Amino acid sequence: MNQGIIAWIVVSKLCMTLKEQAFKDEDDKDDYLAMHVYPNNDIKGSKLYKAANAIIRSTYRSTQTVMLYLKLPNAQEYIDSNKLLNLVLDTMDRDTDLFFNVRIFSTHPFESNRC
Repeated sequence: MNQGIIAWIVVSKLCMTLKEQAFKDEDDKDDYLAMHVYPNNDIKGSKLYKAANAIIRSTYRSTQTVMLYLKLPNAQEYIDSNKLLNLVLDTMDRDTDLFFNVRIFSTHPFESNRC
């Protein structure tokens, strides 16, 4: 029986920026962040250059923590073929670096890599 794969992806923004070689607090900053998940049929670790065929696209939020619920109904398809997914973090109107951490909780083992 195929239960599918369910994952929660949690991104927490760190309220610090690096300016002039020192970290500055940024509590009142409104940074809009969204997460999108795309299939990747190319080489492992390859970047996406075209935002097409998204599995899921979230809305932009300015909250400290952004969560995304991802359900892949046919788990065996991803397990057998070693299909890859790309998680894209997208910011809106941001002119400095944004520091964050990503946590993924899944019903199936996975491997994460950075592009």
